[in-house]
Parts: sequence; structure tokens; C-alpha cells
Amino acid sequence: MRPPEATSHSDGETPTAGLDPVVAHDQTLAWYRAHAAEYVSKIAGLQPAEIRAFDKGLPEGGTVLDLGCAGGRDTAFFAQRHRAVGADPVPEFIEEARRAHPHVSFVVANGRALPFAEASFDAVCLRSVLLHMPDEMVSEVLAEVRRVARPGARGFIRVKKRLGGEKYLRSGGERRVNSNRLFNFFTKEEIIALVTEAGMTVEEPTESPSDDNSEEICLNCIIRFEPSRPDNN
Repeated sequence: MRPPEATSHSDGETPTAGLDPVVAHDQTLAWYRAHAAEYVSKIAGLQPAEIRAFDKGLPEGGTVLDLGCAGGRDTAFFAQRHRAVGADPVPEFIEEARRAHPHVSFVVANGRALPFAEASFDAVCLRSVLLHMPDEMVSEVLAEVRRVARPGARGFIRVKKRLGGEKYLRSGGERRVNSNRLFNFFTKEEIIALVTEAGMTVEEPTESPSDDNSEEICLNCIIRFEPSRPDNN
């Protein structure tokens, strides 16, 4: 069976005062395009424990969307037990993913306009994806993810935790640019609110060290896509 097909604070950080986060998001994508092979090689050997734990809780044989798949490492892991498809807006990442995992499905796609039909997936993974977006984009992506997820589907979200530092503080979240990449930090309350506002429920987030900086903490969220409630108005 095939997965659903497309229907159509390290060195170099700089303060973000006056920075347009939307422009910085575009700069982030440009950075990944320019460094795709290098980045994929850097993370290829990682075996995230939280991904294994999330996968263990999924019924075998379902459809899984790995959004922001980069080089397809986690997509290939999901594909061992499920019909998995990886999606990423960076074409160079998809080229790397297809080269490394030729038997897994990958598609170039923007998370705010996914090329899949409604209710296509039993699970959606957004590991280290939302942290590169300003909050307004996060809300758009969560709404689109909810559209393509089946009622009762499960999801996984991983973001960096905001600890209240003032160096990169801006309204709506803590944002920074590191190597021309935008990072958006969240408190537990902020990520729970964004998920809830998008019509999903979320378990109490757990914490774990960041992959790239042990001084940073990440929030791991298990979410559930509830059936839409009828409009009584």
C-alpha cells in the first residue's frame, strides 16, 4: 500500500530587535537550500528517542506525514511500520531524501498549503519545524495539518522552550537569528494555546535536551486531532 499522494544559543547569534520574522523565515529557507547536503549529513546519525516513542504508540500500517522531513531520516524510520510520506519546502532536502531513501515517498510542499486531500493521515510528525516560523505561520500550519489529518489521528510536535531570556525577547515569542536562521521559542502555555486554538488537544509537554545545544531545552508534545464539532450558530 502506498502513502497518500499529492492531489495537486550558540556562537553567531544576533539580537532580533527590529527584525521582520516573516523575512527571517524566508532567509531560513534560503540558508537550508544553500546548506542542505551539509545539514542532512550532520543529522543523519541521530536517532531521536522521542520519535521512537511516538512511533511505538501508533497502530502499525497507518499513514504518516513527516512534515519538515529534511533528508528523510525520520520518514524512513516511520516507513518501516507505516505508509509514510515526507514533505519539506526545501527542494534540495527532498533531493537528498530521495537519494538516500529511494523506496520512501517524498514531496516538496509548503506546510501552509499541503497538496493532500482532507483526512489523509493517521499521524503527523512536526519535529523541529514550528520553531523556524513566526507565530502567525505556526497557526496557519496547524490549521492545514488539522485539515489533512483524520479525526482521532495523533501528532507529534517538538519546539524549543522559551526560558524567559531577554536577549532575544520579542512580542509573541522569543526569536533569534543564528547562522541566518530564525528560531521561535515557546513556553508550555504558548504551544498548548496555539495547538488548542487550532482545534486539537495536547498532552502535557515533556522536556528533553536540544539536539544541537545541550544548554537548550525542547518541548515534546503529543497531540490528538479531534472530530470537528458542529456549528450551532
